[in-house]
Amino acid sequence: MTHSEPAPAFAIEPESLHPSSFGEGFASTFRGMGLMLRTPKLLLLAFLAMLINGIVVGLLLWWGWSESNALLPFLKKYLGFAAWGFTIFKWVLLLALLYFVVPTVFSILLNLNPISAYLATLMFQIVFAKEMGEKLPETDSFMTNISKVVWTEFRKLLAMVGLMFVAVLFNFIPIVGSVFAAFLLIMINVQFSGWSYMAPYYEGLGYEYRRQRAAVARQNKAIWGIGVVAAIPFLNLLALFFGPIGGAVLAAKVHKKALDSMR
Repeated sequence: MTHSEPAPAFAIEPESLHPSSFGEGFASTFRGMGLMLRTPKLLLLAFLAMLINGIVVGLLLWWGWSESNALLPFLKKYLGFAAWGFTIFKWVLLLALLYFVVPTVFSILLNLNPISAYLATLMFQIVFAKEMGEKLPETDSFMTNISKVVWTEFRKLLAMVGLMFVAVLFNFIPIVGSVFAAFLLIMINVQFSGWSYMAPYYEGLGYEYRRQRAAVARQNKAIWGIGVVAAIPFLNLLALFFGPIGGAVLAAKVHKKALDSMR
């Protein structure tokens, strides 16, 4: 099989994906940034996808903030001056959400929201074609199979929320528990962000949730390499735009190795 021949669906099983290094994943992120800045169409698609999901996340944060403000008069009545501690807690919680949760939720929403998922697929195909010389044939099926993709991404979101909930429980252990909880939240953030950046490729190959988990296990070092930007302040917000493009760059490298091994 040559690189110009389309691979049939499921021809590349997760076990055929050669493990890539942390360095390859990390470098792909910044190559993705460069491609985005040099390609106006990628910039436009990334902006539209982030705008759509930004409205969703922004509305959720606004609703939560408004509901918490509604509690303040009640707390002032019964707690007096101590109620201001709730205001401090709200700001700390908001900052924690912006750092630990929002970047990862954005990366999952990119594929969970059918509209932005379509835009993410277009971005993926543009980058994949630049790297490989042609589009990934299997990904065309993704555009006609949105329901399966949404279900896979929803299961991923549930898994991430469940793990984050367990991590937060460690805060009940004084000092050490809080440090460990923060560490776990960062690790969860990195893992699920990296997975989501590679999701268009896995979905293009026809992988459902179980196969995607197997593929992530095979590519775990590279997944961490491409997802680590989600744990770096400021870069984690920029990664909302170029992370998926870096995922497509890494996917092209992985795909090339898989095809070479099948020749």
